[in-house]
Amino acid sequence: MRRWLVELLLVIGPLLIGPLLTGPVAFAQQAVPSIAFDSVPNPLHLPANMYFGEVSGVSVNSKGHVFVLSRGNTSGPAYAAAATQLLEFDAKGQFVREIGKNLYAWSFAHTVKIDPADNIWVTDKGSDMVIKFDPEGRVVMVFGRKQEAADEETGPLKHPKPPLPAEDGRFRQVTDVAWDKAGNTFISDGYINSRVAKVDKDGNWLKSWGERGKQPGQFNTPHSIATDADGNVYVADRGNRRIQVFDGEGKFLRQFTIDVPVPPDARPAIGKIPDEAMIAERQTAGVGAGGSRAAGNAGKHSSGQRALKQQEADLAVAADERLTQQGFGGAFLLGAVQILALLPGISRDGIVMTGGMLRGLTRQDAARFSFLLSAPVIFAAGALKLNDLSGPLGDGIRGQVLFGSILSGIGAYLALRFLVRYLSDPKRTLVPFGIYCIVVGLGSAIYLSVK
Repeated sequence: MRRWLVELLLVIGPLLIGPLLTGPVAFAQQAVPSIAFDSVPNPLHLPANMYFGEVSGVSVNSKGHVFVLSRGNTSGPAYAAAATQLLEFDAKGQFVREIGKNLYAWSFAHTVKIDPADNIWVTDKGSDMVIKFDPEGRVVMVFGRKQEAADEETGPLKHPKPPLPAEDGRFRQVTDVAWDKAGNTFISDGYINSRVAKVDKDGNWLKSWGERGKQPGQFNTPHSIATDADGNVYVADRGNRRIQVFDGEGKFLRQFTIDVPVPPDARPAIGKIPDEAMIAERQTAGVGAGGSRAAGNAGKHSSGQRALKQQEADLAVAADERLTQQGFGGAFLLGAVQILALLPGISRDGIVMTGGMLRGLTRQDAARFSFLLSAPVIFAAGALKLNDLSGPLGDGIRGQVLFGSILSGIGAYLALRFLVRYLSDPKRTLVPFGIYCIVVGLGSAIYLSVK
């Protein structure tokens, strides 16, 4: 009876896990819907001798008019020139007007948004100002303060580390705006400050929250902001590759990360495709000009490698933070899933990964949790046998056990490195593992039926 039960489990075990690995659940993190669009050549018609610069923002009002914020109409020196131009087009793409021509607040365009009342809001990164226009194009509110041209210290803002404390009512390279149903405005601030500011419908400063960092509620370049129907605030925390969600008073609710590698067939507009080391190098300071070129290159390479290792460490910390959001209940369920590994043909790591994805984890996070969970399991199994090894049963085999343990440890490390890298590539799937389980199950069924 027991033999037949084992044989039955040997047959059905791989057949159970195979469809889980190859089915749609396993690909939930990859099933990104495509946004349908129509390609319309030259949809906007500019007047003669007017040109777009870099278009940093586009928005549409209730009439279908399109508002384009362009870094055009530049004036001033080659470096630090003013570059902001707000243009309106009708629903057919015909030019209507330029809004705010030669406005004092124009410096370096960032975003344009239209609120529910068709007011036009612009954030200008260069002047550190937020401007509200009414639908007729008149300035009705201004937030922040531009540096005065006559001041001795006027110039590009520095990026000190640690950053200077934020000031109420002033911004440092402000980025975006959003509103709730009550008319409160939320302002993401910004490239230098790392916070969200809140003002009421009359422009009164209410509060701000956030500081530079990687923890929940901290920011590294809050670059964009939006709200939902419930008044929750979504902040695109660009430097930390995540979107954080808060209530209207700044209480952290949850976050979701954007850890998607650049597609291998992506083509940059200028130069060659940067690899991770090149990106890391650009984020670090170079060697002083007094050093030789060879020393400079060596220093850059060393700095790039250190930055790359730090980036990998930061990604690991971010992954651990996401796993902690599962809570004790979620962790218990994922741990309990391991029981299914008692069925012959079911991988412990595979079933834990499947359970993690069923709970909404990405493949990478599910794999990381599975591998982290294996450490105490393997340690406990080894600890149970230490007593036997120290007694008579261990005579004559302790050296072999030690040697085998070292080899298995090296093999496990190499296997885990391979699997983590394999699963980090979104183009690689779990299909091979699912096929393996199905083939083994069917092979076992055939073998037992003819035996």
